[in-house]
Amino acid sequence: MRSDVCGTSGARIDVRRRRAMTLLEVMASISVLLIIGVSAASILGKVTDIGAQNSQSQQSRQSVRRLSGVLRRDVRLAQEVNLAGDNSLIELLSDGQVIRYTWSRESGDLMRQSEQDGVPMQFDRFRLPPNCRPTARATGAIVALEVKQEGQPHPWIIEALRP
Repeated sequence: MRSDVCGTSGARIDVRRRRAMTLLEVMASISVLLIIGVSAASILGKVTDIGAQNSQSQQSRQSVRRLSGVLRRDVRLAQEVNLAGDNSLIELLSDGQVIRYTWSRESGDLMRQSEQDGVPMQFDRFRLPPNCRPTARATGAIVALEVKQEGQPHPWIIEALRP
């Protein structure tokens, strides 16, 4: 009989020990949580990058839209249009006023500088998309500024009609 009592009490001890988690179970739980955490951080990083690219793309579109309006107005008011060399893309002359559109390789910005009788009057900066190179051309009464970005199949083309 005594062996039954010992066997019963031994079974109770085993049940009590089984209620606690083993070191192996704790390690497995920590591993699963670690995998979930790393996955969540990776997804969050990708979502953040996509949001930043979208924001930058939207800012570039707004800047090119603004550039379009300003360039069309300047070309319409100009008496003479010169397409300049490497950095200076377009030079517009009218009644002692000179407006130059230049492009900076370092910043990637297109700048508009206005001078009246040799005195600087206005300065404006247009942020272009990264890795792009604007080019200007004139055909007949149309002055065109082409903004082509690497990897973009179609460039943005701003056309302005001369008077």
